[in-house]
Amino acid sequence: MPDQTKSALSAKRRRKGPGGENSIPRVILCAGMKSSGSTWLYNVVFEIVKAGLRQKLAKRSAAWRTKIVQFYGDRVSDFPPNAASAFHIVVKTHLPDSSLDFLMRFSSARMFLTVREPRDAIASLMERFHHPFEGSLGDIGKGSVRIAHLRHAYNPPVFRYEDGFFDRRETVAAIARMLNVPLSKAEIGRIFERHTKAAVRRRIVHLTSKGFFGEHASPDDFHPRSHWHPGHIGTGTVGKFAAILSISQQRSVLAATAKYCRAFGYEDHFLRAPRERSPKRLANTINASI
Repeated sequence: MPDQTKSALSAKRRRKGPGGENSIPRVILCAGMKSSGSTWLYNVVFEIVKAGLRQKLAKRSAAWRTKIVQFYGDRVSDFPPNAASAFHIVVKTHLPDSSLDFLMRFSSARMFLTVREPRDAIASLMERFHHPFEGSLGDIGKGSVRIAHLRHAYNPPVFRYEDGFFDRRETVAAIARMLNVPLSKAEIGRIFERHTKAAVRRRIVHLTSKGFFGEHASPDDFHPRSHWHPGHIGTGTVGKFAAILSISQQRSVLAATAKYCRAFGYEDHFLRAPRERSPKRLANTINASI
């Protein structure tokens, strides 16, 4: 068999994955810069997969059972024991290591990336979680290298914080199409409304009242499954770094994230603040990804 034919067949098999071309991916990786909307994406992806499986369950015998597991993990060794028996896993990560690279390739996984101007990401960590600058710089610097690697290695759909993807109903519809989950407009609307800023704030208040964050909740406490934190919802301001970071701190951030800035178009380092979000750019990103 000619090499080109073998290559084409191999690519076709990778696209189809273990369940066929139109199946929901078994492994879905939601990777992102901290404070870039990654938790919103992670929870929306889980809700979409759950909705898709409800549709399948209605068409199959009662003996057919499927499990979905969602969790945070930067490496395969972080996965919980029940991940091995799950039919679908939804993984959130900020610092994905090489073992997740292997899982991506081996399982024909689906990946989504969320990104944000790195100075704003650090300013947000300092503002919402009261993290010190040096610690935030270390986390963002390390994560930025891995996120840039994923962009170059897989060219996945990228969602930019600056475009406000988390405030748009059409983002839910686009993600559902990318996951091969046919959803009605009503179902898309239901998932979106459950993840608006107001809805998430109510969810966090409820989790706090139920003691999920402990007796004395701190900004770093989180709900184990959804990964919502007590102080998770920020202002959404673009360009907030100008009021929080010194010029010296800004330069340190740009130096530590230079590769990431080049990979995602932040290389000019002249973000206007504040500025209007770009529906047109979001639409182009979504259309190019499906």
